[in-house]
Amino acid sequence: MSAHAEDLAAVEMARTRFEEGVTYFDAQRYEEARAAFLQAYALKPHPTILLNLGLSELHGGHYLEAAGHLADYLREAPEDAPERSTAEQGLKEARARLSELRLTAPGDEGEIYVDGTSVGRLPLLQPLFLTPGVHRVRLRRGSDSVVEEVYAVAGAVHSLTLALPSESDVQRLAPTSHVAQIDPLPTDSAPPAGPTDAPTAYPSFGSWLFSSPAGTTGLVLTGTGLALGIAGTIVATERYDSAEDATRTIEDAAAAQGRGGTICAGGTSSLPQFQNACGERQRRLDQGDTWRALAIGGYVGAAVIAAGTVAYYFLAAPSSEPRDTVARTPRPRVVPIATPHVQGLSVIGTF
Repeated sequence: MSAHAEDLAAVEMARTRFEEGVTYFDAQRYEEARAAFLQAYALKPHPTILLNLGLSELHGGHYLEAAGHLADYLREAPEDAPERSTAEQGLKEARARLSELRLTAPGDEGEIYVDGTSVGRLPLLQPLFLTPGVHRVRLRRGSDSVVEEVYAVAGAVHSLTLALPSESDVQRLAPTSHVAQIDPLPTDSAPPAGPTDAPTAYPSFGSWLFSSPAGTTGLVLTGTGLALGIAGTIVATERYDSAEDATRTIEDAAAAQGRGGTICAGGTSSLPQFQNACGERQRRLDQGDTWRALAIGGYVGAAVIAAGTVAYYFLAAPSSEPRDTVARTPRPRVVPIATPHVQGLSVIGTF
């Protein structure tokens, strides 16, 4: 097959993937739309596909990827493109859930890593977005590097200057939390292709609780369990009190008829005139038992979830952010392709 024929096949396949993505998007199946647009863009990079990809990610909750792709679209699309306002609005919505980091470095050279993932070389072509939480930002130039930790807050813009100090400056640096930590690297070896960084400092529990998905989920579930426990306690108490009132009414009526002993047994009575009253009394007791069990389950569940949330904070909070959350382009992946004319696998990503 000639190169021209291959190009035409790629364009046709990209058009098919794009149309599938539009269909999925209109049906609010955003994950499938995202996958289709990713395939289309890998086959034929075009601003229109990039815009649809970013909007699919925005509606699907992939705010970091959406911000990157929508920013790419605004950089690549013509100034008079009618869809620019849509892209700008989408980028505004994504940025409200992210933090923007503005980096400066003397000389404006070197490669930038965030939590061990390369995000490009200086000067960066687009804004650097971060998910809320603690991140390690590294500047590497040759065999030297400097690392700073950044606590990102949703909707905020942070500024950070990364400077590689001279050797004499390194010897004078005090190991405090406000001074960039210099990574010891062999002087006779090339820097590793992908350094592995992980945040080492905990955010405060309150900040983590309200900014991280795990923290907010634990908070909501704990509150739900407590609410269920309190509601169950209130309703169970009311049902038991109502059953006790019914018991007194039955006993008073039996006494007025000169009857004594056990009137109700197992939700019924041997006396026909008291069978309905005994049944209603038993129903209230059963309702009280049900709500008491729900209350106990709610309290126990809230305690377990609260304990688990605290344990997760201490065990996993520093590394809870996925390592590729700051990547601006999809990592290599294999995606199946099936059309009436072509079947096979497509490798998508940056190599």
